[in-house]
Amino acid sequence: MKGFPIALAFFPFLLLNGAETVFFERPLKTGDRFECLVNTSQSQQYTLQMPSVERPAVRLNTVKVNLSGILTVKKVNSAGKALEIEFEVHSLTGAVNGRAVKTQTIAGQSFTGNLAKAPAEFKSENGIISKETEILLASVFRPVSAHGLTELTGQSHVLAHPGESWSPDLTAFSETLRKRRILLPPSDIKGRITYTGKDLFRGLECFTFRFFIQSKKIAGYDFRFSALIQLPVNPADGPAVRVTREATEVIDRLLPASNPLAAGAKLKLISSDKTEMMLFPVRFLKKKPVTKEQESFWDSLLR
Repeated sequence: MKGFPIALAFFPFLLLNGAETVFFERPLKTGDRFECLVNTSQSQQYTLQMPSVERPAVRLNTVKVNLSGILTVKKVNSAGKALEIEFEVHSLTGAVNGRAVKTQTIAGQSFTGNLAKAPAEFKSENGIISKETEILLASVFRPVSAHGLTELTGQSHVLAHPGESWSPDLTAFSETLRKRRILLPPSDIKGRITYTGKDLFRGLECFTFRFFIQSKKIAGYDFRFSALIQLPVNPADGPAVRVTREATEVIDRLLPASNPLAAGAKLKLISSDKTEMMLFPVRFLKKKPVTKEQESFWDSLLR
């Protein structure tokens, strides 16, 4: 199922002459290992209203996933983005269109993900990955992309104080929409990046940022995105350790009259994505990695 790409951006930090300068790109390295926990709920609703038809045709696709385990980066590209991963599954549950997926054949096993292909490919030597399980994994691990949050933030930013905020660069975002035939110039999009201060996450000192992007009121399109990202203060401590995000997109279109089968029909597409993700370096774990018997996703986030 198509959806919003999971926003896993990696950020390093440096201290320079007493000022904290944030560099918004942190390449991954082959061999990097993380304890990974993901809780995501995604949906797409299609509504087609044909002329002279009383009731519209409605189709709803949903995916829910809870995944935990150890993620190992096996291969990266020149930009430091993962091309291949290995994942040791501690627990995996989920549902597709409201029906629970049987994941027992992969639980406790491991799989590899080829993110260089679109869609991403998943294989397991010691477990069986069903088509339904592939849908769950594909909603979490997306094909590698040339895009990233640096297109919004720039390469770096000097932090003056907690509470400081600035406007993101929305040029690349607008161009991405244009390629989807959604004409929305940067002037019709508003956004804000806010540095809220330092917090401890599982004993690791982190900077916390909030992101907000929203389209202005225009006919036929609405987009809203918000995220909270926690990043280690020390650049040597690795990438973002926690990401929570929520996104909603609404497209409302009148189909062209050139299509004789659907002339005058109205199509409405509502996409939503609510995701919580933790990516904690294995080297900082104070005890053995979490297993499905030890604690829940929320227990891990709140401790």
